[in-house]
Order: sequence, then structure tokens, then C-alpha cells
Amino acid sequence: MTDNELITALNDLKINISAYRAETTAQNCITNAALAGVNQRLDKINGKVGEHEKIINDRGLVVQEFKDFKESYKDVPQQIRKLEDDALSSKSIKKWLAASVGITATVVSIIFTVLNYIMKSGT
Repeated sequence: MTDNELITALNDLKINISAYRAETTAQNCITNAALAGVNQRLDKINGKVGEHEKIINDRGLVVQEFKDFKESYKDVPQQIRKLEDDALSSKSIKKWLAASVGITATVVSIIFTVLNYIMKSGT
């Protein structure tokens, strides 16, 4: 190989290396730009995931509060039934008492009327 051929080969090699470097740099720029877009998308998704986790946790708290409420008031229907029974008993006693007083007053009134009639007719 002659010196000129060597110089030409070295120049070609330099050109090829420069082209390879330019291509690699361009690829790196494209890759970095794509990765930046991916990172932005991941940041957005992570923000949404955080929001969803907060919503899920809040709803979990509400569900737990409802379960606690339901557990603490499970005896309320029996208590309500007892109060209704007591109220019905009181109402029936009051009705019976009112009817008894009414009947007694009516009977006493009839007796006095009959006695009064007997006394007026006897005189």
C-alpha cells in the first residue's frame, strides 16, 4: 500500500467515524426526546394513580364508617320494636281506661235517671 492509499483510507475512516458519531448523536437526541415524553407521561400517570389511591382510600374510610355505624346500630330495630310495643300497650290501656270511665259514667247516669224517675213517680 502506498502512502496516498493509506492517507485516503485514513480519511475515509475518519469520515466514516464522523458519520457514525453524527448518527449516534442524532439517535441519542431522538431517544432522549422520546424518553422525555415517556417521563412526562409517566409523571402524569403517577399523578393520576395518586389521585385514584386517595379516592379509593377515602371511599374505603366511608365504607368502614358505614360498617361501624351498621354494627353499632344493629340492636336499634329491637329497641324500636320494644318502644312500639310499649306505646301500643299504653294506647290500649288508655283506650280501655277511657272506655271504662265512659261506660261507668253512662251506667251511673242511667242508674240516677232511673232512681230519679222512680222517686218522681212514687211521689
